[in-house]
Amino acid sequence: MHASTFALGIAWYVIFLFSTVFHEAAHALTAALGGDDTATAQVTLDPLPHIRREPIGMVVIPWLVWLMSAAGGGGAMMMGWASTPFDPHWASRHPRRAAWMALAGPLANLLLALLGGFALRFLSVGVFNFHPSQTLLLLLEILFTLNVLLFVLNLMPVTPLDGATAITLLMPESVARSWQATMRNPMMSMVGLLVLWFFFPAVAGPILTMARRLIVGG
Repeated sequence: MHASTFALGIAWYVIFLFSTVFHEAAHALTAALGGDDTATAQVTLDPLPHIRREPIGMVVIPWLVWLMSAAGGGGAMMMGWASTPFDPHWASRHPRRAAWMALAGPLANLLLALLGGFALRFLSVGVFNFHPSQTLLLLLEILFTLNVLLFVLNLMPVTPLDGATAITLLMPESVARSWQATMRNPMMSMVGLLVLWFFFPAVAGPILTMARRLIVGG
């Protein structure tokens, strides 16, 4: 592997770690504020508790995705997963609180995407006579791109993604409880993964392009 490719991979991984940990910490904090302290250990920006919980999704898969995408020549990127434990009985008793807990993760990614995007928008034109290095602009581009994708991906209303629970904010509580019970069926996870495999790649590019035009500009 070329040294520059490896350095770019390190940059992606550091931003992936931060973005994913920020996402999961938002889940855990929102759950704790709603009365479920199951994930108290995850209310931290320290990546180690999150890595210990999901070493495959936080270490192995991100680097495999990076190596395969870099070898494919179509633009290298990095993806993986983490998780935050919660009490399913608490979620059944408080479907609205569970929905806000689910929504908190994608909203955390949206916040990071907006921060990265607006920083790119202003720094790239040398605002306040500050001309950032190409390295800083690249890091902000990675922060923006990754978090837009994480926001869109996690809001898709299929299990096991956050959107499957967050969408219950639009439902009456009785319907929300039935929906959540259905989504906990293991077969629904298989259906959700198949939908993602075929649907997400089709929408990710256009949404990312639109977000870049709206937030970053030219």
